[in-house]
Formats: sequence, structure tokens, C-alpha cells
Amino acid sequence: MITKIGEKDRFGYDDRGRPVAVQIIPGFVAFGHIICQRIKTATDAGFEDGCRLYADGAATIYLFSPAAQAVELWSGRWKKDEVTGHYAVNPQYIGVLDRSFVDIAEARAFFETPQPMAIRAEYLTIDGQTTPHADIIADREFALTLDKAPRRFPDRRIDRTQLPNDEREAADDLDFLVHNLFGYVFRFHAASKLMTYANTLHFSRPAYVPQNEATFFISMEWRQMAARDAAFSLYHFQHTFEVISKEAIRRAPNLRSRIDLSKLRIARKLFASQFKDVVPMRNALGHAGEFYSTTKARATHSPNKNMFLEFVISGEVYSVESYGRRLSLDMSLVAAQRLERVKTLIIEALAAALAPSKVQPTAAQQPQGN
Repeated sequence: MITKIGEKDRFGYDDRGRPVAVQIIPGFVAFGHIICQRIKTATDAGFEDGCRLYADGAATIYLFSPAAQAVELWSGRWKKDEVTGHYAVNPQYIGVLDRSFVDIAEARAFFETPQPMAIRAEYLTIDGQTTPHADIIADREFALTLDKAPRRFPDRRIDRTQLPNDEREAADDLDFLVHNLFGYVFRFHAASKLMTYANTLHFSRPAYVPQNEATFFISMEWRQMAARDAAFSLYHFQHTFEVISKEAIRRAPNLRSRIDLSKLRIARKLFASQFKDVVPMRNALGHAGEFYSTTKARATHSPNKNMFLEFVISGEVYSVESYGRRLSLDMSLVAAQRLERVKTLIIEALAAALAPSKVQPTAAQQPQGN
């Protein structure tokens, strides 16, 4: 600390002027920028604070909001030394106590008597309102998009009843390819939802309760995982579509005669217009160890000779640098809906060659909405 406790007020400050220590009661100090900044912001706005130390080493710090008549809780472990006395380092935010208090005196009396405490996973705002934890907000956002999930499996199969024996294998291959189309679209939607969930978890929290380091890096990695899987699913969708239009239906003339080739071409043009750099993006992610393992390789792939960016995430757009330029992948729900539209056009083109499947997926396997 540059400014010690008591020199200015009950806070200790670092060389950047940030509160990093606070004396809660005589003989007990909490250390850590996050909790100290929260206590300073809250008490400057009229909150009152207190704490309770327990014999087993637990420490509870509470902040009472007169506007909300509620208490938010922070918890840590206390230690003791000859210089500071009792102290706790980096207590963590717990939530809001699920009961109200008339004033700080009633709150202090409550904590002086050991008893069960029910906690709501929320934040207290300065104006007396409550806001859910980031994970609750993320869960709600996730739930809102679940009903928009596409079908995981097709409900129709290639009609073999009028096909000669020498076209049955081609029909089986086409069946498998159509099944895969549904799977890749579903995976892209799932990746889009994971990106949205991780973004919400990553950003929707008050400034006074930033993520801890582990959560920060895990949620960042979830976003990258989502992007990588979306890129691979998009590539596999494109490849599968190409095999359908260039190989599978050509091997079955009778089957081909029942397919709307013009609509298939429309689907191909729509995909090409809305999804760019599918192959180079897949190569960049699939061969990252080869492309970026040396300074020379990174310089080759970076559009800027003085700087190499491994990846950039801006909202729901994921970008990497490769082939001397920036490649980007839109993972938004809108992009997922566009991919679903391309799949729908392909199925409409094949409609006359399809018949209802005899084996229907179970409700658990088959999300609704297509």
C-alpha cells in the first residue's frame, strides 16, 4: 500500500489510487481490490457494512442497503498476525440474503446469532434494485434460444420403392448425406448458442464483481471452442452439399429425375453468397500448429508484418489471420437461421424423392422447430 489505512480514511490505496485494503471493524482488515472497491462504492452511496468472524476460520462480510433493506454477502477465510491482527485476503461475493432488514442494527443482530442463511444469487444495485448473477442471466438467454433449435434428424428418407437395384447404393449414400446435413446445421446452432451463453457469462456482471482468473479463461475458451466447431460444421456442411449435388444424385438417374435441380442450384448460390472463406477458415483452424508454429510462418499468414493476432472475437464474429488476410466467421443466430434456410431449400429440392421415415426419432432425440 502507498496510502495506508488511516492516513486518508479507513481504506488503504495502491500507487494507482485504488483501494486495496479496508478496515471493517477494529482488529479486522479485508485485502483485495475487488471487495475494497465494492465497499467504497457502496458505502459512498449510503450502504453500511459489518462482519462476523467465526471460530472455524470463516469470515462473513455484509453490506446493508437502506434502499433495498437487504444485505449482500462476501465470504472468506481469516488469518491472524501480530501486525495486522485478523485479516482476510480476497473475500468472494456470495449473493443477497433472502430476507429483509429494517436497518443495519437488525442485520448485525441477525449475524451475531448463528442460524441457517438462504442466499439469492443476485447483486444489489445502488438504487436498491436486484440483478441476477451473470450465470443466471446466461441461463435465461440460453433458454430463450432453445425453442429455436433446428431438427437434429430428418423425418423423411429417400423413397426406394421405384428405384432399380443398381441405384439402391446411391440412394443409401444420399440418405446418409441428408442425415449429416441436419446434424451439421444442428451443430452450428449449438455452437452459436454456446457462443451466446459464454458471451453473456463473460460480460454480464457488475464492474465490482469481475470474473476470477479461472472463470475468465474458461469462458474465453468456450467461445473459441464454439467458433472452432462452428467453422468445422460449416465446412462439413459445404462438403456434404457438394457430394450430394455433384456425385450422389448423378449415380442414380431415376432418382435424379425426381429432384428439383433448379432449387438445388438456388441453395448452392445462397450458401456461397452468405458463407465466405469456409475452406480457408477450416484449414487455418485445422492446421494451426503448422501454420503458426514459427515466426516465419506467422509472418507469412499475417496481413500485418509487424503484428500477428492469433484470433479476435467481436460479439459473435470470430476472426483469425491466415493466408495473408483476416478470415471471419459469423456465429450469430441470424447466421444459423441462414444455414437452416439453405438446408430447407435442399430438402425442398429433394422433396419428390423423399418418403416418411418408418423409424421416427424419440422426443428426447428430436428438438422441435424446423
